[in-house]
Amino acid sequence: MKVIIDYTRIDLVQLHGDETPEMCSISKRIIKAIRVKSLDSLEPLVHFKDKVSAFLLDTYTPDMFGGSGRIFNWDIAVEAKQFGRIILAGGLTPDNIAEAIKWVRPYGVDVSSGVEAEKGKKDHKKNEVVYRKSKVSMNFLFFLLIRFIHKFISTWQMQYLSLNPKVQILFFYL
Repeated sequence: MKVIIDYTRIDLVQLHGDETPEMCSISKRIIKAIRVKSLDSLEPLVHFKDKVSAFLLDTYTPDMFGGSGRIFNWDIAVEAKQFGRIILAGGLTPDNIAEAIKWVRPYGVDVSSGVEAEKGKKDHKKNEVVYRKSKVSMNFLFFLLIRFIHKFISTWQMQYLSLNPKVQILFFYL
């Protein structure tokens, strides 16, 4: 992974596997995904807090690393903020995004399956609703980031390189 990161000059990497804290030195900026089942799921954050830029909290499922479309107890996400920046994921939809942002006050949100028309295909109307509901609930800077991403979401193509079942690198290009 380090060779690909250096070659492509990717400056932000999101890891969704069973990486160790030492593996998080592959890039200056790392988002470490944590699968949340209970408050005990936060124990590893102590070891990663000085090694990563943010934690992406997603719902634990035994058979997959995200993408289940199910929420977890947001009080756990609030508790996780003591370890660093939190990106909230897991079952976020147009129906619950505003409540989630007000409840947790995360650094960011990751909305994926909640805005799909069908598995793997985004619904641009749902994206628009999430965008509108989110801007009411978030700080101005985060709103601008979402607005910028939303502006280009329909024109971006996404491709990923799967190095193994637990490691994927996403490339966005116009």
